[in-house]
Amino acid sequence: MKFALPVRPMVVLAALMLSPFVGVGTSSAAPPPVQIQSGCTGDTISGSVLLKKGGSWPVPLALMSKSHTGSAFAQAAAPRQVTGSGDAAPFTFDVSALNAFAYRVDADGVEGRVIPATSCAPGHQVPEAPVALLLPLSLLIVGGLLVVRGRLTGRRVLA
Repeated sequence: MKFALPVRPMVVLAALMLSPFVGVGTSSAAPPPVQIQSGCTGDTISGSVLLKKGGSWPVPLALMSKSHTGSAFAQAAAPRQVTGSGDAAPFTFDVSALNAFAYRVDADGVEGRVIPATSCAPGHQVPEAPVALLLPLSLLIVGGLLVVRGRLTGRRVLA
């Protein structure tokens, strides 16, 4: 007595086992038409929109922000249209009035990189006068006062 396996269930089982390794269908998604480069200095987020093959001007930009770590990004400013000449166009957003945890600039459905709000802080504070300048200056002033005092006291003795 010979045992025969049914062919159709075996083919279905083999297809299910191999499906994670084989791409199903063709991907018709084209690469995004823009690329966003952005950074933050002081109270300004600035950068450029780079136009790739297949993209066209104008490109819609949106400033997104999130209030804390667990929150989602929400639109923080009115969207604007950027028109460039050639392959790139600069942009800036003023974030001085916003109080956010992080920012992101989205262009034409492409999400930009996340910019932490801490990177937007102003640079190092410049001291009023460096110690290297104050020490010699104070020695000159004290020495000058001693010389003037010595001349004044010397005149009183002679008079």
